[in-house]
Amino acid sequence: MNNEREKGNGSVGQPKPSLVVGPIAVLNVRKKVVENFLSEKYQVHLYCAGEKTPILSRESLKSLKTPEYHIFVTNFEWLRAKHKGQNKPDLRAVFDTVIIDGAHTIKDENTGEYEVLRNLVPRNFILLTGTPVMNRDVDIAAMLSLFRPDSLWEDMHCDRKTNPFHLEDDHPFAVLRATSFAVHRYLDTLPEKDHVKRGEWLERIYDIVLLKQGFGTTMNGVSIGSAIPPVKTTIHHWFRYRRKGGQCDGGHFGRK
Repeated sequence: MNNEREKGNGSVGQPKPSLVVGPIAVLNVRKKVVENFLSEKYQVHLYCAGEKTPILSRESLKSLKTPEYHIFVTNFEWLRAKHKGQNKPDLRAVFDTVIIDGAHTIKDENTGEYEVLRNLVPRNFILLTGTPVMNRDVDIAAMLSLFRPDSLWEDMHCDRKTNPFHLEDDHPFAVLRATSFAVHRYLDTLPEKDHVKRGEWLERIYDIVLLKQGFGTTMNGVSIGSAIPPVKTTIHHWFRYRRKGGQCDGGHFGRK
């Protein structure tokens, strides 16, 4: 959680607090786990109904003397109730790291959880889930968009008619494979008979946004996760894209 990270332009970012979001039923457990994992200099706060923690906002977090040593643990429902819609406290870019426990619930871009998380824009996202995400590539689209918004196509001046899966791995536009648009437009529209190509294209996504396959559940005779290629590492490693006149940052996510 030590978060004085070097930015793409060489400067060091300001220290920021971190946020853990999970199911309401296990908030106290998550708080205890975080406290046991970190040293005593860290302060872990429950941010939920019944607690005395004030409403989080850009202004309230500025008052923290050592923000990098503060971690807030909350649940989807409370975060959505307090930070959704207009005239709600702005939490955009105020956190260093946001850890999402139960990330399978945000595979749908139309959920309230996704809307709230999309607006956080932390330096790092770490997505965790013990619930298998089914073998549908479209299920990872919402997760990908937390790291690489579809606006990256315009930021990089890439025509959306360009299929990034057809590009060489070292091509600057190859990183666009790991966007929600690329999954919906190019991967999910592959004919069913092209299952080999689908697996190859998925692997090209996982080379950019790394996943850890940690289960072997079988349901209705189908092995959950069997379409996920083996990977060599797990969660978050930030990449930098540099080009003349601009730069774009993105991140990696993992799952249990």
